[in-house]
Amino acid sequence: LRGQQYGRSCDVWSVGCAIIEMACAKPPWNAEKHSNHLALIFKIASATTAPSIPSHLSPGLRDVALRCLELQPQDRPPSRELLKHPVFRTTW
Repeated sequence: LRGQQYGRSCDVWSVGCAIIEMACAKPPWNAEKHSNHLALIFKIASATTAPSIPSHLSPGLRDVALRCLELQPQDRPPSRELLKHPVFRTTW
């Protein structure tokens, strides 16, 4: 969309979006209020900040979401690194 290549870092971005949607029961960027999906895609692609992270998330999950939603793909951790985060080492 921005004329850039995309790779695995877009999957990491999607994890951040999924965390927000699961925590709030609604998608980030108030997506449910947009009837025009193309306009929503342009809104997200031109965003200068990540979507807001729910304040009720645990500090660990909040950190994961923030890392996943870094605007620059090269600033997002690769999935192998992300899986080493302490939040994924918790025994339930």
